[in-house]
Parts: sequence; structure tokens; C-alpha cells
Amino acid sequence: SGQPAPPTRRWFTNSLLTITDGVTAISNNAFRDCSGFTSLTIPSGVTAISNNAFYQCSGFDDTLTLPESLSSIGNYAFFECSGLDEVCWLGAPPTTYGTTPFLRTSATHVVPAAYLDEYQTLAGLEGAQIKPGTHTTLLTISPDGSQYRVTYLAHSGYKSATGLHRFRELG
Repeated sequence: SGQPAPPTRRWFTNSLLTITDGVTAISNNAFRDCSGFTSLTIPSGVTAISNNAFYQCSGFDDTLTLPESLSSIGNYAFFECSGLDEVCWLGAPPTTYGTTPFLRTSATHVVPAAYLDEYQTLAGLEGAQIKPGTHTTLLTISPDGSQYRVTYLAHSGYKSATGLHRFRELG
């Protein structure tokens, strides 16, 4: 008693945690023990997610999409993240892969079909359900006339009728 309560860690609005464009790395323990957000957006350009970055975060209710640029994921990066049901990898497996980044999650991992064998032999994903997906790129035009290339990874087991897995803006 007499000790102040630890600060509440909230870097999100409307249950959406968005890592802003221009960020290239997410540091050790950056969002450790956060709760209250259900969706996490990691932009293209992020190359590293460090040790324990999202350790024991709770409340996920959406697919986690990892960008093609990701080349390093640290030890226990998403350890015991409750509600994390699906991880969509948009690129090749990271060249640096820490000790069981997804330990104690029940996530299904959807990976580009071209890298399926590499993901299946990745230390730390033993026993995880891994499904191949297919990249699709669309050109969309917004109401203001700007153009975006949108890429998504689809797989046959996805919950929706269209098979749309998750998309991200590329341009």
C-alpha cells in the first residue's frame, strides 16, 4: 500500500492500435501487457519486432498482418496474446526468428504459398497450424481520385464468403 499504480499504457483509439508509417522497428517491451485494443496495424517498412514487444497483450479480435519488410522477430514477441487467432505473413520468413515469438497463442498462420515449406520448418512454429495463401493485388481509386495498390492474402479456409483475408495500402 502507498505505492502508486503503474501507468495505464494506451497508445490507441477506438480499439485500433496503429503503428505509424515511417517506423522501422518496434522496441523491446514497447506494448508489453497492453489491453483494450482489438486490432493492430503494422505498416510496410517495419523490419524488426523486438523481444517481448507485444508480450501478454490481451483483447485481439482481428487478424495480425505482418508486412513483407519484416526481417526480424524477437523472443516471445507475441507471447500469450489472447484472442490472436490468425497471423497473416505477407512475405518470406524473417531471417532472424527469436525463441517462440507466438508461444501460448492458438493462432493459425497464413503464409504465401511459395514459402510454405520454409514456414513449416521454422523453429518456433512447430505444432502451429500453417495454411498457404495467395497474394492478390488490386488497383483502387478513392473518391478523391488518388490511386492505391491494395494487396491481400486469401486462403480457402477464411471465414468470409469472398476469401478476403486482410489488405494493406502499398502506394
